[in-house]
Amino acid sequence: MIAALCRLYQAGGERNYLDAAKRADRFLWKHLWDGETLHVSFRAGRRGEKGFLDDYAACVFAQLALYGATLEQTYLNPGGGALPGCL
Repeated sequence: MIAALCRLYQAGGERNYLDAAKRADRFLWKHLWDGETLHVSFRAGRRGEKGFLDDYAACVFAQLALYGATLEQTYLNPGGGALPGCL
């Protein structure tokens, strides 16, 4: 979803798509990442099951899409660099 929103922003230039992608990214790092594990769901204040390799790959893809849309270096080092270490 994050990557798709970034692509929409790049194609049409509508800032609201980029803002939505950034909000989704903040949610991911705040609620789905516990510092060492990526979780696949969040409901009623609780994280769901741990993610699989494809979930980590989608997260990396989203970070690269955000970098491509913004050129902000922070997206190349998400979670303080913790995500690449868990792969």
